[in-house]
Amino acid sequence: MEAEIAAHATGDPMMNQLIIGLVTDACSLMIQRVIRSARERTRRASRKVDVLDALRWDDRAFTPSIALLAGIPQLDADAVTVRSALVARRTRTVFSQVAACALLSEYESRRDELGKLLKAALSAEGLEIPESTAQILLDILYQLTQLALQNVTSSPHSAAVAEQTARTVLLQATLESIAADVAILSRNHERDSESDREWEERYRAQCVRRHGIIIPPDNNKRTPVPLDEIYVPGRIATSMRATETLTVYDLAPDLDRHVILGDPGGGKSTATNALAHKIASEETDRLPFVVILRDFAAVMHEESIAGYIQRTVASRYETSAPPDGLIERILRHGKAVVLLDGLDELLDPTKRGVMAEKVELFSNNYPSAAVLITSRRVGYIEAQLDPTVFRAFELSAYTDEDVAAYVAKWFSLNASGLQLAPGTVVADVVQAFLEESQSISDLRSNPLLLALLCIIYRGQNYLPRNRVGIYEKCTELLFETWDRSRGLVYDFAFDSHIDAALKHLAFWMFTNDEGGEGVTEEQLVAEIGSFFANQAYETEEKAAEAAKAFIGFCKGRAWVLTETGLSPEDEPLFTFAHRTFLEFYAAAQVTRKYPEPEKLALQLVKRVSRSEWDTVGQLAIQLINRSVEKGAERAISKMIRSATAVNRTLEYKSNTLSFVARCLQDLPPAPALLRLGFIHLTALVDDMFASNGSVAVWHQLEYSLALVYRQDVTGESILLSEMRDYVGASPTSDKTKYRAKLFVAKSCLRNRQTSEDEEKIFRDAFIDSWSDKEWLEFDSLRFAYFLNIIDLPEIVAKSLAVGARPLDPWLVDLAASESPYHGGYYSMASSVILLDRIGSERIARTHSTSGRRWFGSLANEIGEWLRDSAASPLASARVVDAQELLFSIDAPDEPEFELSPGQATAALVFACAFVEMIGSRLDDLVAAFSVPTIITSASAALKRGQWNSSHFDQVEESPVKERLRAWAEGRQQFVDAENRSHVLGDRVR
Repeated sequence: MEAEIAAHATGDPMMNQLIIGLVTDACSLMIQRVIRSARERTRRASRKVDVLDALRWDDRAFTPSIALLAGIPQLDADAVTVRSALVARRTRTVFSQVAACALLSEYESRRDELGKLLKAALSAEGLEIPESTAQILLDILYQLTQLALQNVTSSPHSAAVAEQTARTVLLQATLESIAADVAILSRNHERDSESDREWEERYRAQCVRRHGIIIPPDNNKRTPVPLDEIYVPGRIATSMRATETLTVYDLAPDLDRHVILGDPGGGKSTATNALAHKIASEETDRLPFVVILRDFAAVMHEESIAGYIQRTVASRYETSAPPDGLIERILRHGKAVVLLDGLDELLDPTKRGVMAEKVELFSNNYPSAAVLITSRRVGYIEAQLDPTVFRAFELSAYTDEDVAAYVAKWFSLNASGLQLAPGTVVADVVQAFLEESQSISDLRSNPLLLALLCIIYRGQNYLPRNRVGIYEKCTELLFETWDRSRGLVYDFAFDSHIDAALKHLAFWMFTNDEGGEGVTEEQLVAEIGSFFANQAYETEEKAAEAAKAFIGFCKGRAWVLTETGLSPEDEPLFTFAHRTFLEFYAAAQVTRKYPEPEKLALQLVKRVSRSEWDTVGQLAIQLINRSVEKGAERAISKMIRSATAVNRTLEYKSNTLSFVARCLQDLPPAPALLRLGFIHLTALVDDMFASNGSVAVWHQLEYSLALVYRQDVTGESILLSEMRDYVGASPTSDKTKYRAKLFVAKSCLRNRQTSEDEEKIFRDAFIDSWSDKEWLEFDSLRFAYFLNIIDLPEIVAKSLAVGARPLDPWLVDLAASESPYHGGYYSMASSVILLDRIGSERIARTHSTSGRRWFGSLANEIGEWLRDSAASPLASARVVDAQELLFSIDAPDEPEFELSPGQATAALVFACAFVEMIGSRLDDLVAAFSVPTIITSASAALKRGQWNSSHFDQVEESPVKERLRAWAEGRQQFVDAENRSHVLGDRVR
């Protein structure tokens, strides 16, 4: 549409189309900022419809005026110069300022200033135009912007729009930046543009060099490696989107106000480095500026972030100092991407809060600069950046695909150090590593630990089989071998006490610095001095002298102690560089203090019952199993007996048994222990259902049962027998007991390839007698379908036999049917409707190869069944709260998965059913929520009396397609017209 209008206007069609695109981009940026702010505010206020309804903006509804385009003045320059000047970041900043003025009704008061900025922006790119021409062009840009925003600013909810735009911090900051930009313009009227460009190019080249390498942790060498040869970009987790489609690199083009949250060693700093390299090497109009917040914290009370960049950029990148005022101009003209790394490294919450405030002020002062901050996930909430301004993403752990990619790169780079057997190639080593590390997938999913695992494997051609062995090798690698490989020798009188001193220090820091803020050097010396006085020296003077030397020794090794900030008295604070190693040494000390399994158990149960010491406790159990025969079995048995004693709370029992389940996965199989754990877990499930336990307990038990059940690998089917006895122990007339049985069966069998015996147990307990109950539930049928125990026709037959409709099992919301603990609404039909958004070819291939069913195969089967079905109606009314369901839908805007005809058929029929259920409320909901396009298409078809949908075009000519046509014409209904929901009623809910 825009191209056709641009072509029919007088003047240059290419220029017209370019201006239309730039206006659209500017409006989109400003609207997104308003929406981000409004969504957070309405979320806090629990408002769902009216305010968000007012803020929906569709750039496709923008119809530019031919008359306005015809009035764009001819610019006296060649097309290349004109295009270059218009798309420059500085010019785009003016477009954004115009859009902000349009939304805030401030254009007339800012018109003269904007004219000066537009003329200066074009002039800076070699396009000289008179002030009068600049003013004419500006007025046309404003009028085009008004047209683009018309459906928002002139909607029935214009008052709500005005309220939200006025409260959007970044919109106000963009408006205020106009005067600041004009002031800078007047101060720097005569700049040496050539010097500015030369510095920018030199700096860009140094950025490419500095950020284009990475130094992997390696005990044999510290050789810089080109980033692209080793780096596997981390994936960004966003709701309802397949994580394999979005990496940190995908954030680069649209960076505005973003936060990346991740775990220690999760690749946050490497992601910052990679983004800086990508922007510097692939973009010509933006420059990255990396600020290590730990370093900036030392001067943050005396210096601004912009001033810090100006002062340090030359020394950091070994380049000349930037010309006076250049950094300020780059920040103001939209040319800067500021990457602020390590908010979490300021361990003092007060300092984090001060830093967060400075970042917010910097963001407001430079609204055209893109700003990204990294922080650990844990603790971010204590100094959270304003969520109405900053959008947070989570840096996900490495997937198996990421691990495979990194391992292949790592071993290829280190091929010369591999001990290859005859006929073995690097690919064989990679495959062997991947197979051996599968059991510790949670460890290898951390980029830092994955690198260490690769080093360990290269040295001995195998990996230790449990976590203790892994941690031992990692600490040895990073502490002892690292020093030896560099010739770092030490000759201390306390040499034989180093290992014990480290364990003592770790346990002391773990129990006395649980907040992770760090401890002072004076405290470290005092504690180790006390240890040496008891263990190695008779005099306090000698012990104190040795303690100072030992702490200095630890401080000099980056993998032991690291400085993390300053105390309120400005003393340096220290902590272990990586919590993994702190926890390993602390666990070792716990077993030194309590070498008897039963005594260790009593110490651990005090902590794990409160959800404390999880990793330390698991490692301690593994260590006691090494030093004492059946040490783990004795300790865990004691913990279970203690946890299940009289008067223990449900949470106390659940926390302890969940800890036991996690311990079992890293221990050799112990049949008696597995049986004991499983029996107590099922007893706890009974307690949970009888007492209406919390959501946390529900999820804990679900996870714990699955963990324990999977440990039964002896071939004796011990837990299969226990599960059979449990699920068949009582009649189905007891609803509470029935749900408990179903919960246990689902927890054990979910996400696994079931055996014939397991399938028979499930069918006997839940399927064959399904219609005999006094109430109705569909969850057992759904679960059995995905286990391949029952087929779709049988589900349809069972539904019809009890008075339900064929599609009811997939429409009924799980909040009502699955459990009283499910906190939100969710219907499997919603996954079918969203399939083109949330499905992926990779998922489809994986399930096709394994023969497992998923939402895609369900949709296809339903579509195939519908094709020739004459059943009518297809669904009961009000089996799902359709409005609440729409509240929970959050789907990507664009389709990513191509539907089959059968899948398209199922999606359309479910969409039609939703439209019927929602009725007249749909128009209000469509404006307020991210309603899937397929639902809006169905609604439009019903209004027009005919379909105009790509999904409908995919449906093959068949009876169901005729029924869809009849539905659009009002001659067919898919939902029970007689409102048969009473047939389900209490039986479902």
